[in-house]
Amino acid sequence: MFVKSEFARNVGKMMGGTSLAQGINFLGALILARLYTEADFGQLALFTSLMMMVVGLAGLRYELAVVLPKKQGKALQVLGLALMLNLFFSFLSLLLLLVFKAPLLQWLEMEELGWLIYGLPVGIFLLSSFNSLQNWLVRQKKFAYIAKTQIAQTSTGLLAQIGFSAIWPNLGLVLGFLIRLLTGFFLYLQKSLNQWPFFRKEIQQKKLQAVAKEYREFPLVNAPHVGVDILLNEGIIFFLAYFFTASLVGSYAFALRIIKAPLGLIGKAITPVFYQKASELYQQDPKALRVLLESIFQKLFLIGLPAFAFLFIFAPALFAFLFGENWREAGHIAQILCPWLFLNFLANPVSQLPLVVHQQKQAFLMAILGLFLKLGALIWAGINGVDGKTAFMYLCVGATIYQFLVLVFYWKISLPQTQEGN
Repeated sequence: MFVKSEFARNVGKMMGGTSLAQGINFLGALILARLYTEADFGQLALFTSLMMMVVGLAGLRYELAVVLPKKQGKALQVLGLALMLNLFFSFLSLLLLLVFKAPLLQWLEMEELGWLIYGLPVGIFLLSSFNSLQNWLVRQKKFAYIAKTQIAQTSTGLLAQIGFSAIWPNLGLVLGFLIRLLTGFFLYLQKSLNQWPFFRKEIQQKKLQAVAKEYREFPLVNAPHVGVDILLNEGIIFFLAYFFTASLVGSYAFALRIIKAPLGLIGKAITPVFYQKASELYQQDPKALRVLLESIFQKLFLIGLPAFAFLFIFAPALFAFLFGENWREAGHIAQILCPWLFLNFLANPVSQLPLVVHQQKQAFLMAILGLFLKLGALIWAGINGVDGKTAFMYLCVGATIYQFLVLVFYWKISLPQTQEGN
């Protein structure tokens, strides 16, 4: 079923472009590691963390509902609602930045960023709108175009980061990142312009109010869930910076970037296709969800286990060989985090399953548990004054326990409650 199905063909379309994009990203890291310091990567990690704190909520999660309606007109209404909210939250972030710019830069020790801090609201709008438009293209099954866009934006962003290293060595990574977002946004916008006449027809106040009410579970339940996820993921960055050093933050961010380059391509290829297919199956044949999930888990396990085993054994030496001796520390971090990242590799491609089967409240409770297990472990390590490696061990234990529970949760809800007794 998996090999010959439409699902597999769409994954194949995504895989081709995503693998090339991730390959470019990985090769680019070989260059960037020699052009920028650990502190520069730490600054980029803090910048993106600040941005992601808003991006995840900028559409109040209505962007995810674009895939779900049966009628095209209603999907356009949801898209319009999401894009308007994207613009509103971007403008609001600009106002807050005008007021709190100085203390924010001082608190995060990012004074060198200077005027580029105003790239935050720009990046928030570009990425949140990019996510909204991508869900529209996922609905249209434009997976080949999505994959091509990944290649284009990765290449453009990387070339910009390399070029800016000679002009603004302290700002080049952030500038290149913003250019990458700009490229992706305009490519998606261009592909969606043919829907403009229908879009204008559907964007009416009463219609927008109706879809906002119909899909209110997204802002009421999924948005708080994402807020917890944001606090968790970006909290790791901020607490590492608070308890340790910017260089350690940079090593952690670089380690994740490298691991996600070769292995993340599989997850990125499967995620949008799974969301579209799972939404379709839930409406037509809910029992088939379990079959699809089982097939995905089996194949991801067979791919991921040898890859992460290799990384667990050789990561420090591999990082030092590929990127230079100063990045050996990042290799040690990657080695420590392997158990968590392996389970995350299995779970992440199907993470939108709770949206499909209307289990958002339970997923929210799981996220709260993850917040306590992950951040609690890291804060405990910081308070007790342990060294960086030991802190990552604490983090890995908490994160691995949480990720295992998430996999069990996904397996349980993949067979809807109404079907289990049949």
